Amino acid sequence: MKIRNNYNIREIAGVTVLVPSSVAGKADVKTASLNATGLWLLKTLEGKDFTVDDAVDLMCAEYGIDRDMAVNDVNALIGALRQCGFLDE
Repeated sequence: MKIRNNYNIREIAGVTVLVPSSVAGKADVKTASLNATGLWLLKTLEGKDFTVDDAVDLMCAEYGIDRDMAVNDVNALIGALRQCGFLDE
């Protein structure tokens, strides 16, 4: 899979939000909020083809967390990106 580059990163009231690049005239805009870890992973994976396992390995290496926790976090991020149309699979 690959993260599309059809979004802008905005900080709104202290929250990092992904907003679609072209939202003019749209009433049903989907956005995704990210914590610092999600933003790091998003930027690390930008422009690359990756699997869930690739993303999990990156999380475990960067943060020293166990694999189960990383799988949950990665699946949550992928789910949010998928729901907002920011992911090519």
